Amino acid sequence: MRRYRESVFKGWQLLCVLLVTFPPSKDFETYLRSYLQRATMQHEGRVDVMAKYCLRRLAYISRKAPRGKPPTPVEIETASVRTRSAAAKSVC
Repeated sequence: MRRYRESVFKGWQLLCVLLVTFPPSKDFETYLRSYLQRATMQHEGRVDVMAKYCLRRLAYISRKAPRGKPPTPVEIETASVRTRSAAAKSVC
């Protein structure tokens, strides 16, 4: 069960990192927003906190144009740390 929770957390972490850099297509954005809003009700494994963070990132990245280049390793690490920090704050 621990591996499952860790995998779920890492999946959400990846989504958060992607939303720092790549906006979804307009067609996909509606579905993604709906999925994230439903996930804010799932409290197990801090999914609700991760989903809320992703919703904020989605709102921000959707207003911007794609940057056209992949994130640097430093940017990925920064986004990853922010995600862990957001999840950790919910536990305290």
